Amino acid sequence: MEWAIYRPSHEGWTLDRTGEEHFESLSDPSLSDPPSSLPAAAASIAKQLAHRPTLLVIPASRAIQRILAVPSTDEVEIAGIVELQLETLSPFPVETLLHSFEILQKNNGSSRVLVALTPRKAVEAAGVPFRQRGLSFSRVTLSTFEWWQTLFRQRLIPAQGRHLVFIASPDGCEFFVTEAGIPLLMRALPRPPTQPPEAFAAEAADELSYSLTALSLEYGETPIADATLFAEPDALPLANALRTRLAIPLREEPTPGRLAELAAKREAEDPPPHFDLTPTEWREEERQRQFRNRLASATIGGLLLWTLLIAALEGWTRLQENRIARLAQELDAVRRPAQEVRDLISRVEALSRYRDTTYSALECLREISLLMPQGVELRQYKFEKGRAITLSGEAPASQPIYDFKKALDTSSFFRFQKRLENPTRVGGRENFRMAIALREDLE
Repeated sequence: MEWAIYRPSHEGWTLDRTGEEHFESLSDPSLSDPPSSLPAAAASIAKQLAHRPTLLVIPASRAIQRILAVPSTDEVEIAGIVELQLETLSPFPVETLLHSFEILQKNNGSSRVLVALTPRKAVEAAGVPFRQRGLSFSRVTLSTFEWWQTLFRQRLIPAQGRHLVFIASPDGCEFFVTEAGIPLLMRALPRPPTQPPEAFAAEAADELSYSLTALSLEYGETPIADATLFAEPDALPLANALRTRLAIPLREEPTPGRLAELAAKREAEDPPPHFDLTPTEWREEERQRQFRNRLASATIGGLLLWTLLIAALEGWTRLQENRIARLAQELDAVRRPAQEVRDLISRVEALSRYRDTTYSALECLREISLLMPQGVELRQYKFEKGRAITLSGEAPASQPIYDFKKALDTSSFFRFQKRLENPTRVGGRENFRMAIALREDLE
């Protein structure tokens, strides 16, 4: 089992790590049950992949691959046509299979479509040991499809004519026939570990002959212009046996790399194709896992934000409390001196008032006596230092009272407001009450 990890860099995607894990092979590779040592190998690989999105490539020998000519270019219509063809493409019950398709070519209103069917157990046997260790698969694909994608991408398949491509590996071989670079058929043959290379090569030659005959009946007699054998380094005995048994000349070339590395790089650099054999339950579990992760992240983010807000509010509160305490200390420091200043100002003002004899009680009484007309008698004189004078008295008639008020208004001594209440007649005489302001702010 091969694995590879690519990481992004300034130059694009760079191979980070690669490796392989060995476990015993099944005596019958067509069986879908995994070998007993697969969980241990999966655990070792899972440690290396470390929960990265992973592309799972299963052997194409576990699948049925058919290439159809479909009279449509619409993906939705093609999906419906493929669904109708599933029962005719497989001898197994459809409910036990996983299927997918890939549009290989669109031309003049029709499409060439790869359809693959594989037992659900085969995919689960390959993927569940990894999923139990926390890996999630972005896509499940087949080895033959990935080989064609890689070789076509690297321009190792001629763009003109009909060509045969063989890939030999220790576990078997895969081959496909292309026309203008697009596959017409795809096959994969598993090799039991105990089968000699010569015997397997004979089976592969027979399968190739049957496939080419069927291809000629479907697409017409067109000769194979070129045949290329790509051999993995540890599959040279099988490559030699194939070269001996096949009845066509082969141009031998080494594979451009390990399939795990090639498929991982293509998956990283190019948009993923539609072809995907991932079970629906896996996709739903992955969506739920991502939703739980997003919910957990949002919850943690909300708690962190709430904590930050609470901390900020607490910090702001403490800052204000410290500021208030500092201002209170400053206020306490100036409160006594301020009170002393206010007391001093009051004493100075009082002293100024008492030293100022301009509006003393006697001076004011003297001025009032000089201005008071004949007949006006003063009954009460109330003096408030620096504030006001209140007079009350009587006269035989109201006219002298008004004359007295007029005299006060024209006096240069009393410069502020004078207020006369309406005189009242009591016992045949007019009584009056008058207030004289000694300060402007009391007017």
